[in-house]
Amino acid sequence: MPGLGLTINRTGPGTGPILPVALHSNGVGGASHRYVPERLNLATGAPITKVPDLIGTYDLTQVSAGTYSPIVGETGGQRYLKWGYAGPTKYLQNIAADLGTVFTFATLIRMSVAASPLALYADGYKARVYGNGQWGLEGGNGAGAAGVLGYMARPSAFALLTAVCDGANSKLQIDGTTLTPTTATIVGADPTNNDVLRWGYPVASSTLVSPEEHAIVEQNIWPFALTADQRAAHYAAMRAKWTALLA
Repeated sequence: MPGLGLTINRTGPGTGPILPVALHSNGVGGASHRYVPERLNLATGAPITKVPDLIGTYDLTQVSAGTYSPIVGETGGQRYLKWGYAGPTKYLQNIAADLGTVFTFATLIRMSVAASPLALYADGYKARVYGNGQWGLEGGNGAGAAGVLGYMARPSAFALLTAVCDGANSKLQIDGTTLTPTTATIVGADPTNNDVLRWGYPVASSTLVSPEEHAIVEQNIWPFALTADQRAAHYAAMRAKWTALLA
């Protein structure tokens, strides 16, 4: 089934060939889009200009804003995408990514310096790490502005951020903890970000104050709301795969 185990062998322009080995399980079948920078046949430290969608058609391509490209990072032999330089950074996006009315996106991510924000955009929703060291999920609040769902202190290392995007039923989970809403309830997507799938924060404040801050290991997207059991299964699969990154 798509998302559980695949063998991928295709070329992504600007990335080199995708490594032809079996893709690890993500724990939950039916995923519509999947991004695993480890699959890129690039050396550690090499710039990344594109991250192919391994099971869909929404490849993420570098936007020529900022100075520094994301690069291949490595910890304990496990590789990922990271923004590894201090200074204005480039970001990756697809602006035709229609994910539907209800969907879930889960991202294994590292955020290590509180002064630098980052956002993950997904078709009208935005999972954001704020400058005060808090996570939040933003979407429409009925007036087109951003409603915020939940806050949680930023983990000190890698963590799995899972966002269920379903209007007033939206949920934000960090590793195995589902956040309790603390501010405005999200009732729908923010129309200003419709069809945008983006890794990065394309504003002046995206300038990194030190290297090794932001990293993305894997992102999975499903065209439905994951249940609590499914979220737990995905978290277990990520821990089984990324043993050097997740405790």
